[in-house]
Amino acid sequence: MGFFGRNTDTRIPPEPEALQVLSPGDMGLDTLAAVVRILGEFPFDQARTTGAAFSRLAEQWARHVTTGTPPPGVATTSYSSEARRDWTGVRNFVAEYCGDASTHTRTVLGDLRQVIW
Repeated sequence: MGFFGRNTDTRIPPEPEALQVLSPGDMGLDTLAAVVRILGEFPFDQARTTGAAFSRLAEQWARHVTTGTPPPGVATTSYSSEARRDWTGVRNFVAEYCGDASTHTRTVLGDLRQVIW
């Protein structure tokens, strides 16, 4: 506001930024990170880890996929910013999670059947 209460700001408000179109590679990275985050948001019971611990680990993997931060378990000081993403680690993380959840579910259902019989 100016001296007499008038609006002296004559700047034109900025135009809304145009929507950026992501490359297929960027869309793939975002999608993979979203899937890993969803796994962490709705974790199945597992014998070796708690849901909260798994959710933190899933978020670390999702950040690694999207921003290239060090993968879980790798010290930041020993990680080069030029290092490639650990795609094998991401696949192993998801495969171990699915395998552990499946094994735990079969064990619990087997125990339940024994109790019922």
